[in-house]
Amino acid sequence: MKLNKPYTNTEYADFAVYCNKNGKVIEDKGDYLEAVNLPEKSIEQKSSEARAERDRRIDAVRWRIERYQTQLAAGLETTDTAEQYQALLIYVQALRDVPVQEGFPDTIEWPEVEEKKENTENA
Repeated sequence: MKLNKPYTNTEYADFAVYCNKNGKVIEDKGDYLEAVNLPEKSIEQKSSEARAERDRRIDAVRWRIERYQTQLAAGLETTDTAEQYQALLIYVQALRDVPVQEGFPDTIEWPEVEEKKENTENA
């Protein structure tokens, strides 16, 4: 798709929205603007982005692991149960293993925390 010059602000805005919705960028070709596909990301870029997401997910639960360890070391009642703590450790390890998954970084199966809920039906 292209937009010939001169164009109005409304035409440009519509063109920009089209590009944004379709994953395209605008290239100025002199007499016109053209909507072109974004260049394919390199394997290094994809790997780096996947590792950054993995690190973000680890950081999102690290505080709970540290809180449990601190409470336990201080002899306090822990907020999480031992089972929840164990589930967090397993989750973090599964996240660390993401780069060795088959298909990484193009195909990633993100692990989830498998927390055991206390059975409150018989309480």
